[in-house]
Order: sequence, then structure tokens, then C-alpha cells
Amino acid sequence: MINGSIVSEYSLSLDGANDYVDCGDPIITGTGDFTYSVWVKPNAVDGDIGGNYGTGNTGGVQFYYQNSGKFTIYIGSFVQSSIYTVVDTWYHVVFTRASGSVTIYVNGVADGTGTLSGSITGDHDFIIGAQTTTNYFNGSVDEASIWDAALDADAVAAVYNS
Repeated sequence: MINGSIVSEYSLSLDGANDYVDCGDPIITGTGDFTYSVWVKPNAVDGDIGGNYGTGNTGGVQFYYQNSGKFTIYIGSFVQSSIYTVVDTWYHVVFTRASGSVTIYVNGVADGTGTLSGSITGDHDFIIGAQTTTNYFNGSVDEASIWDAALDADAVAAVYNS
């Protein structure tokens, strides 16, 4: 249950200083379609909520909560959500890429689009909660999922409502 207390009791709590999860291997690579879905409750603005990076932090994919209060995906360039979010609130965030077209969904609704068709060549492990060993996320994370396909709007809404 996301909007109730159960998630708060069992989600992963990251302190923004040195906590992260190393998932092993650069999970998202190439030019193919993908979906990254995650529930987040930021305690502060600015921090990475997932990604695998290349040497010198180039060539990878980065999903982060920007200091503007927007969710952002970076693959050589960036696409942001349009709404300004607030800390201490749960958000379901989904990043999809289908044939180079990127969509960011916030709470089941498309909220940012753009084109990021570059190849993801990041050779670092996929990490939740940091950018390799910097830009730590301060907040809670739950139900992080990755698909090797781009979920459509109906599937994103179904995940949000489940």
C-alpha cells in the first residue's frame, strides 16, 4: 500500500550522505526501449534515484530528483517532468523510452516528454540512490522495477494503481 503507512514501514530509507543500492551490472544499455518505475518520497531536493553511468559519468543513463523539485532523465541530454514536487510526499515516477521517445510519468500521468535516442554505454553497475559514489538521494525508495520494454500509458496507470 503506497499512500498508506505500510510503505513507510518497509521502504528503503536513504540518508543522502552515503547510502545506495548496487544492483550489479549496467542493467540499461544500448538504444533499446526500457522502463524504470519507482516510488520515492524525497526528504530533500537533489539526488539520484537510479542509473548506470559511464567512465567520467558519460554515456550512461541517470534518473534523478533535481534541486528544482522536478524528476529528470539524462541520456546525453535531459528531459524533465513539468510539475514542481514537494519533499515528504510519496510519488510514483516512471521513466520510459520507446524508439528514442522518452516520457516521464508522475503518479500515473504523463508529465514530461522528449527525445533521447542516444546509445547508453555506461559501464558502471546500476545504482539506486546515488551517482556512483556521489549525488546521494535523501529519502525513501520502494518498488523499483526495470523492464526491457517501454510500458504504455495504460500499463503505467495499472502499475500506479496496483
